[in-house]
Amino acid sequence: MSVRRLSLGLTLLVLLWAARPGGVTRAQSDNLTPRLGAGVQLLGSTEDGVAPGMRMRVSAPLNADVSLAGGLGLSGFVLSGSENATYLLEPQLSLVVNLPSVSSGDYLPYLLTGVGGHFPLADEGRSESGLVLHVGYGRVQSLMDTSVFYEVNPGFLIADDHIEVLLPIRIGLIFR
Repeated sequence: MSVRRLSLGLTLLVLLWAARPGGVTRAQSDNLTPRLGAGVQLLGSTEDGVAPGMRMRVSAPLNADVSLAGGLGLSGFVLSGSENATYLLEPQLSLVVNLPSVSSGDYLPYLLTGVGGHFPLADEGRSESGLVLHVGYGRVQSLMDTSVFYEVNPGFLIADDHIEVLLPIRIGLIFR
């Protein structure tokens, strides 16, 4: 069994377990409304270099400390010119866990982990496609009606014959 199939199977089992009735207890609170986030990212890849991009994410709180998030990113390895450009579609499903704040500031630290994809769009074989397993760290800082987030979300792209390391650095807004 390939590493890609094994990692995809384990991820699906965890997500199915969490989605079952009673799998994760949902807290009753008015503060548990879905959130929409939009931002920019800089994606570093061990094989392809650096790509600027953008990302959208929707999250649905499961309780006061845990959320399920789905996101979609679009990045482009365009720094070598338009002839060598590679554009990527990057879907992602994450479990976001809020951490206790260690200072009295207005920010909330969080961990996120999950599974995603790395799909080149018409790049003529210049970039790998495959499953991405990620674990990251971020912070949310409250503003008046929105919040600012910044995060680092390293991942492993499981390609057919090797593993690549991806390092996205993101900043954006979360709308309430």
